[in-house]
This record gives sequence, C-alpha cells and structure tokens, in this order.
Amino acid sequence: MSVDVLLINPPLPSNSYSKELVTQPLGLAYLAAVLESAGFSVKILDCPPLDYTYKDVKNYVESLKPKIVGVSSTTLTINNALKIAEVVKEVSTEIKVFLGGAHASILDEETLAKSFYVDGIIRGEGEVTFLEVVKKIKEGKSLNDTLGLTLKVDNKIVRFSDRPLIEDLDSIPYPARHLLPLDKYKAFGMKCPSVSVLSSRGCPFKCKFCAVKRLFGNKFRARSPKNIAEEIKEIRERYKVNYITFVDDIFTLNRERTVKLCDEIKKLDVIWDCETRVDMVNEQLLKTMANAGCQSIFFGVESGDQSILNNMGKGITVEQIRKAFNWAKKAGLKTVASIILFYPGETKITIQKTLRFVKELDPDLVQFCIATPFPGTEFYDELLRQGMLQEFDWSKFDVLTPVFALDGFTELEMKKIWSEAYISFYLRPLYLFKRMIKRDWPTLKAFLYMLFKAIKLKLK
Repeated sequence: MSVDVLLINPPLPSNSYSKELVTQPLGLAYLAAVLESAGFSVKILDCPPLDYTYKDVKNYVESLKPKIVGVSSTTLTINNALKIAEVVKEVSTEIKVFLGGAHASILDEETLAKSFYVDGIIRGEGEVTFLEVVKKIKEGKSLNDTLGLTLKVDNKIVRFSDRPLIEDLDSIPYPARHLLPLDKYKAFGMKCPSVSVLSSRGCPFKCKFCAVKRLFGNKFRARSPKNIAEEIKEIRERYKVNYITFVDDIFTLNRERTVKLCDEIKKLDVIWDCETRVDMVNEQLLKTMANAGCQSIFFGVESGDQSILNNMGKGITVEQIRKAFNWAKKAGLKTVASIILFYPGETKITIQKTLRFVKELDPDLVQFCIATPFPGTEFYDELLRQGMLQEFDWSKFDVLTPVFALDGFTELEMKKIWSEAYISFYLRPLYLFKRMIKRDWPTLKAFLYMLFKAIKLKLK
C-alpha cells in the first residue's frame, strides 16, 4: 500500500493533558479534503487519541510508503513534531517532510534551522499552499517562489512571501473526517462522540496573550449559515454524530449571522456548544442559541480585576462579564469560565479578587490557566524584550507550568495558588449540592478530572 501524502498530528508530551482533552486536528482534516479533491491519496495519523509511540509511527510510515509527509505543530508539540520528522527520514530520506501549524508558522526560520529532517514550513492557512507544494513535487517542479512557504535552498533558509488569506471559506471542502478515528473524540466530561466544526476564521480583537491574528489575520471571515448547516447534516447522516463543538474563537461576533445560523441548526436536531466573548452576546441572542440546541457556552473571563483585564488588552469590563453569565443562566445554558492567573501586574490581592469573582459568577465549570506567553503574541514579545522568560522548553508551555518570572511570586507559590484555586471552587458545598440535585453527571465527571489534576500537582 502506498499513498501520496501522510498527515501526522504528533504525540503530546508525557507531562501533558489527559486523552480526555484531546481534540480533532481539523487543520489536517481540511488539508486532506483539499488534497483528495485534487485527486491525491491521503491518510491522517492522529497520534494522541491512538496512543501512538514513535515506533508505531515509524511502522505506519513504512507500511504506507508516503511520498510526502505533513506534520502539525503547536508550541506544546513542536519538539515532538521535529522528532516525527526525524523518524520519517529514518524510513526514507526520499520522503519530503513539511511542518505546519501555529508554532512552525510563527517561528518558521528558527524551527527550520533546528532540524536536518524538515524540508520546509507551510505558514498560516495551509490549504492552498500545501496543495501547490504537493502538485509541484509530483510534477518535479521547483518549490521556489511558492507563497506561504519557508524552504531550505542550498543549505540556506528562504522565506517566500506570505500567501493571501482565503476570502471565500465556503469554497473549501468539508474536513476529511472519514480519515479520523471519530470514536475517540468525546465532548468533555461526556460519553457521547463529539465533532468539531469551524464556522469562521480570524479575530478583530487585540488580546495580548493570543496569536490568532498572526495566523488568520485581524479580519473576521465567516462561512455562510447554509454551508455550515450542510456540513452538520453530513456529520449527522454520514458519521452518525449529533453533538457539535464549534471551535471558532468568537462564535457570535456577527449577531445577524449567528441568528441565521441558529435558524438553520434548529432544523437539524443537534446539540452543540461554542466559545465567545462576553461583550459579543445579549440576553435575546443567548435565548435564541439555547432554543437552537446550544447546551453550553465557554467565555474567556480571564480575570475579575479590571486592571489586569486592561493589561491583557482584553477590551471587556467586569460588569459585562457579570451580565453575560446572568443572561446565559437565564437562557438555561451551562457556563464555562476560563481564567488566566499570574499575568504581568498580578498580585496576591488581584488573584484573590478574581477567585472571589469566579465564585460569584458560579459557572458550571471553570478552568484556571497559568499565563503562558506563546510565540506570536504581544505577551511573548514583551517578556522577551524584558528578559523575563525563564523557560524555552516548549513542552512546558502547557498553561499549567510557570515559564516566566513574575514579581511577588515564586514558581512554587504559583503552582500552589493554581491548585488551590481549583480546590476552593469545586469543593464548595453549594456547588456540589447543585450538581447532585441536577444529576449533572457529565459536569461532575469533568469537575472530578480537573480537581484530581489540581490535587496531584499540589502534592508534588
């Protein structure tokens, strides 16, 4: 058996999240769909849910004999992605290996310089660039001047011009989900299978801790409600899945579009969840979403202290956060709050203020993240200039591990406060009582997972 292209999502670091948090590699599934539409044979190997080791990967590559391999990368997985490239070249030096994804796109020259085994980097949106690369290799043509590509040419690294973003997202074929182990992906804390859907790309906001604008630009580009509805219909009919997780950065940015999309989704009898900003919703919109099958909404709260929110460039107020949570609860939606602790400017006083605020909001779930300066963010650039970064082992950039120095806190104190934040929120008698009364077992399961993680860290 031989294929033209093998796409690989590398294993997670051994110190990383449980498989319960593994999500579908939609980027690879989109690449595969574009390649298949052009007549190329493709396979996807998603290592995390399959527990594949490097030896397993090597055996798989040997069995498929691909001509080209594409490897995805995040900051957390970049070291493992480079190891995958090495493993592939051990099978055959004739196989061309390309890296893509957030980390490789942003630190493309540094990443390419680190590895003898990577032939090039596909930057940003990869659908058009990677298809062009595959076509040129198959036709024996030079890759020079390929937009969106960083390449090694005569032992020198050459960065060709950026490729324009894809304007018509409806023109991209639906992800090749038939190449993924869909039975391995579950909605967090639930037994039912879940499928991820991306209905838009790009974000116009300027949060200093986020790198989305470096990948997808500041312009918000959205698919049409009809196109999204057809994809969901395919998911139900072909894959027999009726739980959808929208992975847009801001699902409700365009309210008129959101309402039209809800009208379409309502006809399909699916349940779903999404993520958005607190200033991008109102009471009526949340009711409309709930009536269309939305069960849960994830808000980036980040902090309960206005000065810290301002430091982050978040562009929201504490009062907007309160209103959004009240509206969501009135609509009958489960709420999830994401909190970032230890952002520059943070003190023990601001942290206690945030922890009190989270208990006041009383979301169904909360996740506490340790501020992590990912490459491509203003946060990272500022710390780099100030010499505050203490860690460049990318496998520790997991939002659970302190990687920079913050005045007023030792690393041990950060870990202790982080774990105690989980314990103090989830072990409240009223919180536990409400979940028992509601017989909300999925939420309880998710809570127990996060509580165990916090206690385990605290006892180290």
